[in-house]
Amino acid sequence: MEDLKIDKLLENIEHEASDEFTQLLSVGGKYFPTAELLYLKGRWKERYATFLKLHRLLLVIAATSPVLLLLGTAFAFLNIHYPAFVLITLSPIAFLVFLAGSYALKREYNSKGHLEHIGLIIHQEINNRIQARQINR
Repeated sequence: MEDLKIDKLLENIEHEASDEFTQLLSVGGKYFPTAELLYLKGRWKERYATFLKLHRLLLVIAATSPVLLLLGTAFAFLNIHYPAFVLITLSPIAFLVFLAGSYALKREYNSKGHLEHIGLIIHQEINNRIQARQINR
């Protein structure tokens, strides 16, 4: 039983060690070579852009839910039952898709502020190195 706990702990440590952004947050940018920081900056830009696109998509899905409900209700009042049934059924499904997507986005990317903080650390460290290099010239 204790071996399982140790294995799980080692697995968590290995996972965090393989995540360069987690390492960057825990030790800071000064321990990373410049080439690695530039690589991380590129990866961060990709992750941030993907996060923004997915977040925007989830907001559209969330906004669709009440619109579907209103349209379904309007069709029901007009005695057009089949489209009313479909639209009213799709409304909670859209909301559930929004909730599931939001949960998945949070698990994968943490939050927009978290990503912005990582980008700020990378940007500041690169700027510090540029300034230090200019001073040494």
